[in-house]
Amino acid sequence: MIVDGSPTPSTRLTLSHWPGSPTPVELLDDLSAQIAFRALERPALFEGIEAVSNNHFDQDGLASAYALVCPDEALARRSKVIDVASAGDFATFRDRDAMRVAIAIAAMEDPDRSPLDAGVFAGDYPQQCGRLYEEILPRFGELLDDVSSARALWIDEDAHLQASLDAIASGVIRIDEYPEIDLAVVTVPDDWAENAVTRFTSGRSEAVHPAAVNQSTERFRVAVLKGHQYRVEMRYESWVMYRSRTVLARPDLRPLVPQLQAEEAHGAMWRADAPGALTPTMRVDGDSDLAPPAFVSLLRRFLAAAPAAWDPYPPPLRPAPVILLPRAPRSDHDMNDGFWGASNGPTLHRRPPPVVVGLRPLRARRRGPRRGRARSRCPPTAGRGCRALRVATRRRTHGSSDRGARSGSRPRRVILRA
Repeated sequence: MIVDGSPTPSTRLTLSHWPGSPTPVELLDDLSAQIAFRALERPALFEGIEAVSNNHFDQDGLASAYALVCPDEALARRSKVIDVASAGDFATFRDRDAMRVAIAIAAMEDPDRSPLDAGVFAGDYPQQCGRLYEEILPRFGELLDDVSSARALWIDEDAHLQASLDAIASGVIRIDEYPEIDLAVVTVPDDWAENAVTRFTSGRSEAVHPAAVNQSTERFRVAVLKGHQYRVEMRYESWVMYRSRTVLARPDLRPLVPQLQAEEAHGAMWRADAPGALTPTMRVDGDSDLAPPAFVSLLRRFLAAAPAAWDPYPPPLRPAPVILLPRAPRSDHDMNDGFWGASNGPTLHRRPPPVVVGLRPLRARRRGPRRGRARSRCPPTAGRGCRALRVATRRRTHGSSDRGARSGSRPRRVILRA
């Protein structure tokens, strides 16, 4: 079983919001964690399934695996688990502590900030990914219950988030919305310094925290203006099979770049990502010669007429109101730039090569103290949600068989404590 990723040749069940995912239609939801909880209500789905797997490490993936590996623990914290997944994937939250947990998880994955042993980050990504699940899954429940235990990991970024929220509330940072093109224009004071922020489990620097913006607007296309520095981003909600509202299909921002570049006379350079990137951006390096009103006018005119260039829904699931693709892909390269199609969906940009991290639940031992020399994989204090796991990591290259992929590493055992 795959959660929050794309299936491998041997996958029996997929529980993922990724583009083109073969997740059962009746389980689909905005987040993979929500899908995992829905699946728990249908135990027949898990007949014959021996492993829970994920091809990357992030908050939604961790939350999804936690729901399936430790169902009793997860169900008791269901709203918290889903909120952390939302904070990680969408930078939106119901409870502020969920955002703090998401920030702490991202810090744990960063070798320069992580409190985990340095050996966790040895080797290639498949090995690191497996160790991260081994290390963080047993800690996840405790972190959900007491985020203050990881205060050192989130306190600085949380202060930047609060400053950004306060500035938006007071009007120091202004957000103008254009619902007809699903656009929010965020104007940040020119003298605001950039600070470290987290998106997914990656760090970058921004003057306004992206979670403050996403928390303050429902628009999925966001333009941030700071003086004559401009940045446009398509939010992650428009990359996945989002279900709770109709999403205006992503355009390809690259055709706008030549038009903007023609307005630059002093060396500023425009560039844009393909629409199939997780959160494709268009930005200018340096100060643009375009005045903010002129840039916003050009952007609005382009978005009003731009054709759809990304559709995460396979044809049977495509909601009727969503704008359909204007043309068929011209080539495999064009497909990878943002069109849904082919049997295994689009290529995921900015991800490492496919990785499978297998989490194999074994039968939980009964509760209570040990007797004699009998060995229990679950500690005496464990509740019903404790599972002993066999964790195997392996790399799968395109075109390889799952049998070949299995031969790469030896399974290891870990114990999850309730």
